[in-house]
Amino acid sequence: MRIAILTQPLGYNYGGILQNFALQTVLRRMGHEVITLEPKRYKFSWRQHILHILRRVVGRYLLGHYNNSILGRWRSDNKIRKLGTNTFKFVDKYIKRKEYADLYNDVTSDEFDAYIVGSDQVWRPEYNKNLPNMFLTFTRDWDVRRIAYAASFGVSTWSANASTTEECRMGLRKFDLVTVREDSGISLCNSLFGVKAQYVLDPTLLLTKEDYYSMLHLSNIPKSKGNLLVYILDYTEDKRKLINRIAEEHHLVPFRVNSDYENYKADLNRRIQPPVEHWLRGFYDAEYIVTDSYHACIFSIIFGKPFVVYANVDRGMARYDSLLGHLFLQNNLVLSSDEFHGFNNDYQSSVKELEILRKKSIEVLKKI
Repeated sequence: MRIAILTQPLGYNYGGILQNFALQTVLRRMGHEVITLEPKRYKFSWRQHILHILRRVVGRYLLGHYNNSILGRWRSDNKIRKLGTNTFKFVDKYIKRKEYADLYNDVTSDEFDAYIVGSDQVWRPEYNKNLPNMFLTFTRDWDVRRIAYAASFGVSTWSANASTTEECRMGLRKFDLVTVREDSGISLCNSLFGVKAQYVLDPTLLLTKEDYYSMLHLSNIPKSKGNLLVYILDYTEDKRKLINRIAEEHHLVPFRVNSDYENYKADLNRRIQPPVEHWLRGFYDAEYIVTDSYHACIFSIIFGKPFVVYANVDRGMARYDSLLGHLFLQNNLVLSSDEFHGFNNDYQSSVKELEILRKKSIEVLKKI
């Protein structure tokens, strides 16, 4: 089959890139041709740049559109390209894509046999300006298969307005299969849309550590300079307290695998993300891991490393609750440094359950 994947835009988010890579890899191993639909990023000429700014100025100061940024999309896209200087190399190498400006006009009814939405927080209203697209409303009445694989709301609530909700409901009811990566997503699909959903693993967990090791062997990333991997997206004093405490108690040397890309006040060059292989190498080298990231939590599990997750409430707790609950790792999640009482080094039950869930999740894809 010729399959299109629709997910969050690829850029400099390691988890977002690797979940897309993993899903493509699994589907290709089944013998399918797979392409990811990617929003077009604009490269303006100077003439286009000047016209773009003039339109924004007119909209902001003459028409009263005060939420318009003067540089708008041009500044946003250029920043993304800059921050993703290294990560886009991985995307270009491993992920086959088709760019679109408007899904309603740039994709035709006979182009793909099936569409898969997922994973990442594709159904979180705050993260999607064109939310109905993620419910495949642009496929209209086409004779295609519609699948949601490990689609995520991210949180256990829904914030879209009534008209958008109805549009999404009509789209989702045409799906041939709906799977989600959070237990709360099963409830939301039922209560909001009247659709039955089932739980599956995030795509990154469908691959084994050997799959990711093979990419490291093909790269020339040097060994990490430490043994306590610290992957924190949103620093707080209490998170720093936890990191320092663990480093002192276990005689560990902390190291990072990401830039200061979350620090919007930092110089842009300091915010350029290291290569994806560099990020993966950090998990390979680490003896222990401290993170507040969902996908860093996942790769700690994949690489079999003792870890602690400091709950990142603002970014969505439902993801952590489901993942760690299914793998019997609830004690690896803390809400403050005071809750941490040592690393869990017994992962036998978790490994067995992961193998079971991986097999079930892949079978769900094979069956559909």
